[in-house]
Amino acid sequence: MILSRDFISTDTNRTFSLSSDLLSSLSLQSLVVHEGPGPSSSRASPSHPGCSSASVEPHRLGDQVRSEIDLSRRRQLPPGPWFGKWVPDPIHTLFLMPQRAHSGFMNKTPQPSAESLDRQWFVVDAADQTLGRLASEVAQVLRGKNKPTFTPHLDTGDFVVIINAEKVRVSGNKPTQKVYRRHSGRPGGMKTETFAHLQARLPERIVEKAIKGMLPHNALGRQLFRKLKVYRGAEHPHGAQQPQILALNPSASAQ
Repeated sequence: MILSRDFISTDTNRTFSLSSDLLSSLSLQSLVVHEGPGPSSSRASPSHPGCSSASVEPHRLGDQVRSEIDLSRRRQLPPGPWFGKWVPDPIHTLFLMPQRAHSGFMNKTPQPSAESLDRQWFVVDAADQTLGRLASEVAQVLRGKNKPTFTPHLDTGDFVVIINAEKVRVSGNKPTQKVYRRHSGRPGGMKTETFAHLQARLPERIVEKAIKGMLPHNALGRQLFRKLKVYRGAEHPHGAQQPQILALNPSASAQ
């Protein structure tokens, strides 16, 4: 077997490149290379430092390669848009590594580590804000969807503090028609409560239920929900964290 210079070139513009790891794993004593259309010359393979300058006849070299290759370990190339022509020879299929078209490659998405996450604190004033629109924007911040490092299965979001929860608004007749249900777990233990009644009793629960329903319903969602702090009134105990004011979409304000 005689390999031409094109086959052992490491230039990426060439059609094929010879794998140095595969060549090094074989106990080849020399490699006969054609210098061109002229007579062949002998030289040591640069990818095998232990090669000697003694040449081997082409048919003897081919026999040696075929005897040392386990047929079960031959590399099968997947179908796809390859540059150049397909080489059906099993020896060439093992040694020659075709360069795949650029459209076939995929970039690896980096996964942020726990040390690289920078969690910020934000404060949101819920006064005269529409409940649903407020909850959707806060849920995105809790999940971290506003960051380029967002990862669906990781907690990459920030902490959110909501104040003035009792001043949140809903549209239409929802204050009297929207019903919240809870169950004690015993037969007949269902209790219902309207939006207006719950807002007067526990306004924090209204905001918490709206935001929790927009988070994943699994362990990740429960972890994200623990970063939400909802308070009645304009005061909160998180001044040491120096929370920044979160600018909401103007459409979230109730008309």
